[in-house]
Amino acid sequence: RHVGKNMGESTSLVYAVVITYDGLRFLDGCLSTLQGTRYDNLRILLVINGSSDGSEEFVTSSFPNVEVVSLSENIGCLPACNLGVERAIERGAEYVVLCNDDIEVLDDRWLAATIEAMEKDESIALAGFDEQTTREVTVPGQIDFTEVDDLVGFALVIRAQALKLLGMFDEQFPVFAAEDDLLARAQRAGYRSVQSNIPFLHFGGGTIGRLTPDISLQQMCCALRMCIKHRGPLRTIARWLRIAEIACNPWAFSFNPADDGHVRMRGKGNPLLGAWLWVRATIWNLTHLRETLRARRRDNWRIHDAQEALARPQPPQAAAVQPEERIQTSQPLAATVGSSAAALKR
Repeated sequence: RHVGKNMGESTSLVYAVVITYDGLRFLDGCLSTLQGTRYDNLRILLVINGSSDGSEEFVTSSFPNVEVVSLSENIGCLPACNLGVERAIERGAEYVVLCNDDIEVLDDRWLAATIEAMEKDESIALAGFDEQTTREVTVPGQIDFTEVDDLVGFALVIRAQALKLLGMFDEQFPVFAAEDDLLARAQRAGYRSVQSNIPFLHFGGGTIGRLTPDISLQQMCCALRMCIKHRGPLRTIARWLRIAEIACNPWAFSFNPADDGHVRMRGKGNPLLGAWLWVRATIWNLTHLRETLRARRRDNWRIHDAQEALARPQPPQAAAVQPEERIQTSQPLAATVGSSAAALKR
């Protein structure tokens, strides 16, 4: 099925919300390529989360059309995300694109194609993109969207209505797993998520920074809390033991070096440090167990309300995307991303 003949002409208001903390080195590439997006109704909101590197002065002088929310101190990644998303929804956004500051757009069709696909199928709540680490890739001639169970959170297009029904990001997660938690809530409510073959450049480390014991601890805390919120006791115990094996066992059979979460939990590979961090993650989750169970009950009510809302008859729409079907948009393009990205930035 083909869509995208009038790419860029959608009237749906979209806000791209970018969160940055001392990310000045990334902002020129991020904001300039976002502004080069081929979409008529895109606005950009930058949340500067207590930066001290001159980000605000640079953006206000170089990107006067970007709305800036500058915080006097770092309030944390998830509170900053929620602040930006809530501001976008208050301004009437129908879709919110939550972006890391260390990304660059490599195909200016990305947003128009994604919004068109989501408007053709109201069951799609989230859409993600193809993560790349270099500009020297070839953009696809035909854009595909495939239903997936997991998405990488460097750039997510989120339906505002889904956020209104399901709630914002759970700020009790220290850093990681908040996107996974929102995705799990959406899927339990009956929403679906799709992955596009549109490439994005993601440098990595702009939002989180380098690998440290604190990052390993936060990854363990979040992974275990995610299970407590969405799984039963037996699966939570199994996950707890698996985290211990990844973090503490030098010959861990379940360690997957391609999994960023596994890499963060394992850290530098010191088994004694891993064991100590695992104990601390266990204590953290026991200390916060009451709040986690309260959040689980709250989310269950919201999921129930969202299920009822999705079950109500909707106005006639174009045919929904079936689970095995791919949405395709045909836009021939022969140039490589290296030259496309340069054109967008200049």
